[in-house]
Amino acid sequence: MELKEHVDDIRNRLKDDQYPNTEQAIRNGIVDRILLCLGWETFDPLAVHPEYPIAGGGRVDYALLYPSSEPRVFLEAKKRGILERSDERPEEQLFGYDSHVRVPIAVLTDGEIWRFFYPPGTGTWTDRMVKELSLADEDSQESIKHLEKYLSREAVQTGRAEAAIKQDYADLENQRRIGRHLPEAWGNLLKRGDELLLELIGEETEKLCGHIPSNEQVLSFLNSLEKKVNPAKPITRSISGKSGSKPRQTTHHGRKAETRLRVTVSDQPAISRDNALDTFCEVLQMLGLERVNQIEPGIVSTDPFDNGKHRQVAGYWINTNNGTEPKRRILYRIAEKLDIHLDAEVIPK
Repeated sequence: MELKEHVDDIRNRLKDDQYPNTEQAIRNGIVDRILLCLGWETFDPLAVHPEYPIAGGGRVDYALLYPSSEPRVFLEAKKRGILERSDERPEEQLFGYDSHVRVPIAVLTDGEIWRFFYPPGTGTWTDRMVKELSLADEDSQESIKHLEKYLSREAVQTGRAEAAIKQDYADLENQRRIGRHLPEAWGNLLKRGDELLLELIGEETEKLCGHIPSNEQVLSFLNSLEKKVNPAKPITRSISGKSGSKPRQTTHHGRKAETRLRVTVSDQPAISRDNALDTFCEVLQMLGLERVNQIEPGIVSTDPFDNGKHRQVAGYWINTNNGTEPKRRILYRIAEKLDIHLDAEVIPK
């Protein structure tokens, strides 16, 4: 059977729910089958190393090796449905392996959904996801194209797979940068009162009603649109009433209110746990503890902090000697260094 026949058969079986919902069934019935079609001799541990041991602890389901001692691809398999559940974070496990052994390609699959990552990239695991396939929904040719592009043995051994995923990541990152800066570009045009923009709007208005608006009228209209799209945050008066003093939240009895954090990273669902520390630690883990350690060793360390105020997470120590507002500022600082879009706000408990 050719790869297309295998993919079509797997797609039909997935739609008919013919696979037992166990990780082993997914590995034996889908992953092994596809890898074999892609040229990987799954029975040869010098090419496909199952349960590959990681120095920092744990084992990755598959390491595709080339040469025989060097992993080039990590592949982790899960039960069906786990990748679609918001309470599961299998990517953290996969990227935890990569923090100890760097590979150019990482794959996460539940048999139906296949996610391809470029670990050497920056940002969260979401930022480094290059492609997501659904074997049950995608056209088989589309699935085959990306499976061969990133996972065929020939592509991995010749370096074409690494070059392809690196380029695809770079293209996505460029698109994300453009998206982040488009609002600023629009704002700059408004601030300058760009003549060409005003002229084009004036000409279009004249076509509709026979009258040319003044530049001031056009600018006033554009500014009104900008306010609707990006409404200003309400101004909070400080309790003391002194200008420049920092506002604080109070209860109706005048006591300082307990607060927590709500953080959104890129296009991921907002994270807001019962206390600021839990949210802080979870966001740092999402951003990548190894990378945060490299740019902010005072916040994340491989050793306990001398002040004794820390929390151990995934083999790292997180400094907890800071309040809710400092945590918010720290997250913004880290996100800026990683060039990641992040929103963090302090909210009442």
